[in-house]
Amino acid sequence: MASVSGDAIRPMFQDALEMLRLTWASFRRPDVSALEKAATLGESIHTREKELTRLLLAQSAPEQLRFVPGHLERIGDAIEGLLRCLHTMQAEGTLFTDRGVREVNRLFGKAVELLECARDLMLTGNRVLAAHASGEIQHDPGMNTLVAPIAGGAEILTQVLRALDAEGVTVEDIGLRRPTLDDVFLTITGRHAEEETTKDGKPGEPGGER
Repeated sequence: MASVSGDAIRPMFQDALEMLRLTWASFRRPDVSALEKAATLGESIHTREKELTRLLLAQSAPEQLRFVPGHLERIGDAIEGLLRCLHTMQAEGTLFTDRGVREVNRLFGKAVELLECARDLMLTGNRVLAAHASGEIQHDPGMNTLVAPIAGGAEILTQVLRALDAEGVTVEDIGLRRPTLDDVFLTITGRHAEEETTKDGKPGEPGGER
C-alpha cells in the first residue's frame, strides 16, 4: 500500500482553493459556468475526503495530517453554502452597497490567504518556511527539495536561514533563482501553464478556457 503524505493531500487543498476563487470571481461578476465548476470541485472534495481519511487512518499517519481531509471537506461545505447564496442573489437580482462589496471582497481575499497558508504549512511542516513564502511552495519528494517564491532576495534568504537554525532545522543546501515563465503564470492565474487546456481538450494551445 502506498504511503500517504502531505503531497497526497495537496490536490484536495488545490480543489478547495480553486473552488473558493471561482466563487469569489462569480461574486465579482456573475458567471454561471464558474459556479458549475465550483460545484464540481465540491463533489471532488467530498470524494477525496473519504479516500484520504481511510488511508491516513489505516496507515496511522501523523495526527497533524490525519484530520486535514475532514477539515477541508468542511471548508468545501462552507463554500457550497456560499454558492447557494450566490445562486439566490443572482436569481433575485440582489444588490450590495459599495461598502458591502469591498467588505465581502476583503473577506474572500483573507479566506484565500488563510487557505494558502494552511496548505504551505502542511506541505513544509515548518512555520518558518510557510511564513516567508510569498506564494505556492513546490515539493519534489524524489529530490527531497522545496521551491518557494520569496520577496526580498538574498536578505530574506539570510533571515530564513537564521530562523531555521533557531528552530533546530538543518538545511543541506539552499539557493536563489530567477522565476521561470511557469512561475509567473502560476502567480497570475493560480494554475500551472501545463494545466491549461483548450475547449477541445488539447493542452498547450492558445485560446483555451480559464
